[in-house]
Amino acid sequence: MATARFADVGVARPDLFEAAFANPFVHTLQHASFLLTALLFWRGIVGEAATRRASGQAMLSLFTTMVHTGALGALITLASGVWYPSYIEPMSALGAASPALEEPPR
Repeated sequence: MATARFADVGVARPDLFEAAFANPFVHTLQHASFLLTALLFWRGIVGEAATRRASGQAMLSLFTTMVHTGALGALITLASGVWYPSYIEPMSALGAASPALEEPPR
């Protein structure tokens, strides 16, 4: 389960995300890590290892994963600055306001 948490939080780091954005090979590795860790995570939740006896552990894993991914989403949403500069230009091309110009939430 720790592997799934690393994949979620580790790739949210701006330097790793920007590297994946700039390099197609690193981007492919990023998506492969998403798939592999998701398969490992869900195997532990619904696979053969998830017996009736281990259902409490499976529920705890689901809950803690929801908490940390929710917290990461809140951090990104409520950040006072832009975490991923590579998204500024594509968003401007779509007619969206630049994230750098938006007022932070209060």
